[in-house]
Amino acid sequence: MLWKERDTNSSSNQAVSCLIYLIYKRGKHILRKLLILALLILLITAIHLPTVDASESSESAIYEVRKEYVIKNYGQNQALEENVSFYLLDNREIIGQQILSENIEVEGSYKGIQIYATEDNRRARVVGLDSMDPGETKTVEVTYILKVDSVPQIDPELVGNTHPSSVDKFTKAVEGIWNSNDSRIRDKAHELTKNENNYWYKAKRIFDFVQEHLKYKPQSVVQDDIWAYLNKEGDCSEYAFLFISLARAAEIPTKFVGGYLYSFAEAEASPTGLANYGHAFALVYLPKVGWIPVDPTESSQGGGWYFAELPVNHIVELTSDGSNLRVGETSETPPPDVHWTQYSGQGTTVDFVDEETKVDIIPLVAIDPTIYPSDKAEDSTWSFRVKVKNWGSQSISNVKVKLQVDNAYFEAPGSEDLGTINPGTPAYASFDVHVKKSVENSPITAVVTYDAGKYDSFIARETIPATAELAQPPYGLPLSLPMIMILATIVAGIIVGAAVILRR
Repeated sequence: MLWKERDTNSSSNQAVSCLIYLIYKRGKHILRKLLILALLILLITAIHLPTVDASESSESAIYEVRKEYVIKNYGQNQALEENVSFYLLDNREIIGQQILSENIEVEGSYKGIQIYATEDNRRARVVGLDSMDPGETKTVEVTYILKVDSVPQIDPELVGNTHPSSVDKFTKAVEGIWNSNDSRIRDKAHELTKNENNYWYKAKRIFDFVQEHLKYKPQSVVQDDIWAYLNKEGDCSEYAFLFISLARAAEIPTKFVGGYLYSFAEAEASPTGLANYGHAFALVYLPKVGWIPVDPTESSQGGGWYFAELPVNHIVELTSDGSNLRVGETSETPPPDVHWTQYSGQGTTVDFVDEETKVDIIPLVAIDPTIYPSDKAEDSTWSFRVKVKNWGSQSISNVKVKLQVDNAYFEAPGSEDLGTINPGTPAYASFDVHVKKSVENSPITAVVTYDAGKYDSFIARETIPATAELAQPPYGLPLSLPMIMILATIVAGIIVGAAVILRR
């Protein structure tokens, strides 16, 4: 019996050897043709494969932003020739912000509107408003249509180790605001960045420290960097101030950013409770890259913090080197100004009705994907549900959802077509993902592509970390030696058959 088994195996080996010899002797040139043909097929297939990146689309949102300034004559006498000045939103290429339209409306008659630029910002002045009687109010309203793009992650290996002298001024201390020459701030900055030259990694160490050191707690007035460092708490102003101060102490050029944040989560919980959108974050200068945004206060659905990237819900009004910022007041940014003249010998007071200027942010086109994974993979299959909510005021069409995964661990399913989603309406896509092997914190990204009418085609993304654990197989190699020999014989036969066909 043993002799017969050896004889059978010997016959199989001889058959395989003969086939291989035949291919080598008579089909070398045909194999070359087969290889070229296979490469051409792969190339053509790759060219025609659909991509989810959709390079012609951008990850963007469209907002209508309304700012209302109301002034009132609080005195007992008439006011004359009122002038109102305020900051304007602007195009911000480095953070993907574009003004599509801008309109300033003034109640009553006036002499004109002057728009002028400071170093980094724009301001408007409405001059020569007509007279105001005691108790009378006047309103100036600015309306923007604004496109905001996401800022993608920056590759740290592209960042250099020295900055140009032109940005040296953004490494200086600002007394009472960013006390980066204070020994406590300076020593901590040096501790965090020692033995590191790359500006990306230096800034990231400071960024990580700030978001771990501080506990978020709203403040009634703006506090400086030392207060935030010692008290270990603050809101977005204190987070930004402490980050900027530490970065400047480490000789990293940094600016302050004042603007607005549209929170989809807050809008979901309280659609009418979003009167105050004010937000503060920072810009960091990275050599060979330029100015990039960082927001140590806000985090993504997946738990990541916005360092060297930014989603589409951040709107910038102004940037500052610190010279015009304030502490000890309700806002760190300079308020709008109002000036007036009055009759000789008479006194009156014209001021803004509300200390905080009224701001309304209305999403016109905005998609917010949310990924809901099942608890765990079952039989090597993990289920995911993606919620796609249309926050905009208009319907979107041709909505498609796809999951992007690491192919080493997961097998991505096909895309799902959700069609049209009406304003304020959610839609859901479901996916079963095949898990190839266990993995910890592998990113899974939901990519939503859609058409937004006159505003073009856009993309929305959301990423979460995914951890999958699969049971190990109870045995070693899944293929036995006889099975390998059979498969080798089949493959060889296919090659020979293809060779014969090509020779005809």
